[in-house]
Amino acid sequence: MREELFARAPTPEETKLLLLPRSEAVVELHRTAYTADGTVVEFAIGVHAASRFRWSYDFKVPDSAHGKGNAQ
Repeated sequence: MREELFARAPTPEETKLLLLPRSEAVVELHRTAYTADGTVVEFAIGVHAASRFRWSYDFKVPDSAHGKGNAQ
């Protein structure tokens, strides 16, 4: 899966729908999920009020990033 996040100014419609104050930014999330062979099985776009949404990610780091298997 790949996720891309970026902040931007909201459109007038987003300001109305999300009940945003004038200075509020939004964060746009693009998510693409793939099968093992690279076929896209999901694509989603979410628009979130920056002050009311939080993202948390946990990732396992491959052994190669810990120096295992590397000449030292």
